[in-house]
Amino acid sequence: MDFWEVIEEMDFNGVGHEEAGRWLVEESGLSIEQLEEVHNVANRKASYIMRLLDDVTGVSDDGFSDVCWQILANGQEAYKNATIESTQEMIDNH
Repeated sequence: MDFWEVIEEMDFNGVGHEEAGRWLVEESGLSIEQLEEVHNVANRKASYIMRLLDDVTGVSDDGFSDVCWQILANGQEAYKNATIESTQEMIDNH
């Protein structure tokens, strides 16, 4: 299962972060090494999106981090299509 398949299967937006995390650890069937790789890829992608979107305004540092992680949770298309403008709209619309 590649990274984006894992994100899709987690269904973060459908089940919430606790249940998505539980699925990842208990039900995904991923080995410890694969879980570490998902963690590492997620952190790299989150760091990239944070740098890309650094110019958004109207949100705290924690809120900005949450928005960036939400973009990852929204899946590959959301990640690929994230712009300062689309992210600013997310922030402005809470």
